[in-house]
Amino acid sequence: MKNSKEWTIVIPPPKEHDKLTFSKLLQRILRSNALSYSMLCEALADNGRPNIDENTIKSWLSRDVKTLSNEKLRSLHALIEERSLNSDIKDKWIYAFSLALAEDPPKNYSKIICQNVLSSNYLTKLPSLFGTEQSLPLAHAYTELSITTATPSLPNPSMLELNLTLGQRLRKRAEARFAISKSPKDFLDENIGQKTLILGPPGAGKSSMLRQITLDIADGNWKALKTPVFAEARAYWARRKKDSSINLLSFALKAFLPLEEDAVRVLESLLTNEKKSKLILLFDGLDEIASDEDAVSTIYDELKMLPPSISVIVTARPAGLMGSIGESNRYEMVDLNDEAIEGLIDNWCESMGDTSNYLDSEGLKIEIFSSHSTRDMASNPFLLTSLCFLKMVNPDNKLPTSRIGVYESLQAGIIRQAQSKNPHVLSELTVEALENFTFALYNQPSGESIQVFRKNKWRAFTQKEPKYMKIDFESQIKPSRLLSVWGGNDPYYHFLHLSLQEYLIARAMLERPLEDALTRRFMPSWRAVFRFYGSLLYQRGFIDEFRQLVNSLHREKDLTGLSLLTLVDVFSYAGIQNTKEWIGEDLKKTLYNVTNYDDNLISEAMLNGVTSLAPEWLEKQVNSAINNGQCSYINNFKIGSLDTDECISTKQIIEYGSQVTSPFYKLAQTKTGSAKRTIKEYFWGKDQNLALLSAYAFALVATPKDRSEVVKASEKATIFDDMAIRIFTFIQYKSHSDFLPFLEKVITYATSTMNSSLNDALNIIADIGNDDASKILELQLVNEANKLSEEFNSFELSLQAVTRLGGDKALRILERTLELTSVSEWHETIVLKCLEASPNYNSKIIEALNRKHLQSEMISTLCNAAQVYSRLPDDEMIQMIIENVDISAINDLSELATIEYLRINAGMQPQLCSILLDIAKHLHTRIQNPDDDNDKDYMLSQLSEVFSTLAIAKWEPAQELVRDILFDSNSNRDMQALAIWLSGYVFYNTADKKILSHLKDLLYLDLEESIEVDGQAVATAMGLIDINELFYHQGAYFALDALQEIAAEQDLFIFDHFWCDRFGQKRNWEKPPLSVLHIYDEDDSELVSIFSHEMSKFGLKSIFNDGANDCIAFLIYSPTSDYALKIADQVETKNKKDSNYLLFNIGSGLSDETAISLARSIGELLFNRHKR
Repeated sequence: MKNSKEWTIVIPPPKEHDKLTFSKLLQRILRSNALSYSMLCEALADNGRPNIDENTIKSWLSRDVKTLSNEKLRSLHALIEERSLNSDIKDKWIYAFSLALAEDPPKNYSKIICQNVLSSNYLTKLPSLFGTEQSLPLAHAYTELSITTATPSLPNPSMLELNLTLGQRLRKRAEARFAISKSPKDFLDENIGQKTLILGPPGAGKSSMLRQITLDIADGNWKALKTPVFAEARAYWARRKKDSSINLLSFALKAFLPLEEDAVRVLESLLTNEKKSKLILLFDGLDEIASDEDAVSTIYDELKMLPPSISVIVTARPAGLMGSIGESNRYEMVDLNDEAIEGLIDNWCESMGDTSNYLDSEGLKIEIFSSHSTRDMASNPFLLTSLCFLKMVNPDNKLPTSRIGVYESLQAGIIRQAQSKNPHVLSELTVEALENFTFALYNQPSGESIQVFRKNKWRAFTQKEPKYMKIDFESQIKPSRLLSVWGGNDPYYHFLHLSLQEYLIARAMLERPLEDALTRRFMPSWRAVFRFYGSLLYQRGFIDEFRQLVNSLHREKDLTGLSLLTLVDVFSYAGIQNTKEWIGEDLKKTLYNVTNYDDNLISEAMLNGVTSLAPEWLEKQVNSAINNGQCSYINNFKIGSLDTDECISTKQIIEYGSQVTSPFYKLAQTKTGSAKRTIKEYFWGKDQNLALLSAYAFALVATPKDRSEVVKASEKATIFDDMAIRIFTFIQYKSHSDFLPFLEKVITYATSTMNSSLNDALNIIADIGNDDASKILELQLVNEANKLSEEFNSFELSLQAVTRLGGDKALRILERTLELTSVSEWHETIVLKCLEASPNYNSKIIEALNRKHLQSEMISTLCNAAQVYSRLPDDEMIQMIIENVDISAINDLSELATIEYLRINAGMQPQLCSILLDIAKHLHTRIQNPDDDNDKDYMLSQLSEVFSTLAIAKWEPAQELVRDILFDSNSNRDMQALAIWLSGYVFYNTADKKILSHLKDLLYLDLEESIEVDGQAVATAMGLIDINELFYHQGAYFALDALQEIAAEQDLFIFDHFWCDRFGQKRNWEKPPLSVLHIYDEDDSELVSIFSHEMSKFGLKSIFNDGANDCIAFLIYSPTSDYALKIADQVETKNKKDSNYLLFNIGSGLSDETAISLARSIGELLFNRHKR
């Protein structure tokens, strides 16, 4: 007999295993000598009793065994797992046996699941808040939350929230201006078989929303998805660690099916049925297993491998998302708007039962909306609930108007509520211990979890601090319900909201030196703490320390203005509007002036600063500018009639109205009641220009009542009178199903007259996206399909609108359209539109792949889906492209690059970069010897897109190609420019000396040289490769702009004597430049810029007309000015002491050539004189 170790399953089950019975499969595995009879007998014995013998096994082989007990089936699976050569073979055999023994699921399983969902206390009730005993019914306390398409994110499992750079924060705010937000049902119902990821910070309402979705589906309120099963990541992983045989679907099913056998049969049916199921898995808190590598590996793989027939919605914090789950869609939570805030207040007050008579919901709304700080906090569901709680425990007191005041009162309320049940909970010593414990968490070495902890962290802390040893975590901290808890016998903890922890840390910092706080402010995780700390100094009466802190921030300004924004936040948290008495500068005026000139990200940041600091003051300034006719924004805008194609479109009006320079946009951002009324008056007023310009702002602040008034006006409006144009402009941003009748009128009119508004109207209907909207689009498409033979029709526009609708709704309409005989010539176009509507729609993908001539158009379609609608092809789809598409036959390779770029930008792993690098090398060779100039220009445009993708991926294998181009003297000039730009990314942070030397040579090219370079690109590349090198040459053309751009993008603080990286590490400059003071009049500005640029080559930094301290030389262009004479006297006095200062009288009116020569001579002289 063979040694038992020789029995190993080395081959998978046969391909036709799905047609084999259990007995046939058992026969196959025995014949392969993979298992023996004795092994089976031992493994399948019940509870260790030898009641299975060889004859029993042989009888199984001779008859058609339909079922095994659950215990025997698990034992068989365990035996296969033990004896399999690898996991792939094991999984295939286990699946084959499970399939052979699967019975038909109970026909009423959906009804059983829905009944159990609706009766689940866990799903229907929210946990009680802080120390209160009363749980809130979800149906009463919930207000409808919205989602929108998500921005990219990077994982950090030790953090509850992402630390976004300034650039990321500003872009996200700008993108939010036009983001379409809807209820989850509007986005997700009918999109059967898709994986959806919903992201949001702590307290945004993800778990409440997922529970409500579960209940809504179970109650029959969703059209396509009918059977919801809910599971939490932390609960599933706790169970999975105890029983490795369970999987995610079976765990979720068993929670809502009382009989385990039913759950098993339903599961097997789902796994073997290729048709799309109406079951949906709702999986909450994926981020909560981010700290466990085994959990991440197991659960992410399981989510990716779920059958395509099953729909999935997963929630997570962006910071705790550790990669892709193969999702089809990615959304993020939207802050509560005024309507949602009012709804939650009403529901909360009503749901508190006996306590509701202490609360006046209308009065509470007035209090919250009267302060910018409380209104801003109220946009987060958890913080809004906290404000309601604060009012409940202090019904006779007004809510504080400053943010720090709210947190001080909230902590006092939590303590009072907790101690009303148990005086030992959150005692004075316990609160002090919590403060210092949270500080200790944040003070841990890099890489340690600072916001999520286990109890061993608390024990280690109290051992180091003996005076806290007697504090019992279980009885003196946990009952306060300040902490969220999850995970088995040794659970994880984190504060219910991150800001509660940050506030406690700030309190602990009050006992530490001010300099310690100033140093920590550079670290991303400490920045919010610092804002609390600064405002606490003021709140607690440490006036001298507060004054010292704000003046320190004011004096030490960095390049990007991050310190200025931090200063604004400190004043704002403290509730101080008059900053001049503290720092000698009126910050609100400084910020406001910036917002009037450019519509850019920095202006957006400054507007955000002034609205948080002094919203009422900003409102007065804006109203004054409008009323006095001093607003160039309004004066520069005129509009004629919109019933002709020559006129500006309503979409363009919305884009113009959403600019930071718009006075109406500024009014909307103040969020004051009077500003909202002012905007409303302009919208309904007699001046058509002002009405249209205010339409976007009115859409931002409109209440349900306001929307109803617009709907009523739309019912009476005549197409296209002035009121109709206003309404249409309003709807561009505030689309709602109530406007569908009006939009139908627009379509009817525009279709008959071929007016350009047709496209906008169809797109708005697609964005509304509900059943009524899809019916309108389908009817329009069918009608236009029947008019294809006519000269004028809008079939193509209608087709594109249906594509914009997206998902299963669009696919159904498009597939029905394919059945019409009139569209036979459009068959392939519609197939591609199916792909654009749902990029991972496999049947249409396969059809397009099989038609070789369509492959290039398929890539174009996928590119459009990704670029226009953020519908990204998943990893499986990309793999199909790699395996089946002839890349050389693609007409526009830039589209392939764009697809990869957008996938990487959304946080997906690079899949096509190796192919794109090969394409880049091929294009490089061809561009050197083009057939003609047009061919060369086209290939350069292709190469530009490819390089953009390699740049965002920081694709290091591209370094060799970049070197080849940069150091090839015969290389095409345009290709050189692309390589310069790419070098900063593929050599990122490498300080490559050869590349830096070449870039420096390009930065300081002589004017007479024929080579043209983009100075901004050169400077940016230098800074990305080595920030020290760019800082050393900061006086060069474009260098300072490049430094500011890099600092904003990477969250760097850049000061004269040091800089801080994005992790808050303080670093000294390797080669700090020496300062030279230029004293000049405005007429000599161009001459001074030449001197600044040329002298920067020698490591000399230019200071202009102010700040003589620390300068080694002084260049005077206007020697007769009072300031010049003063500086000359100072230099003469200094030189009597150490003779180390030089003064140069440059004069004015020099030619460029003379200026360059003189600047280089002075630069070289100073460099040699001060060699370090």
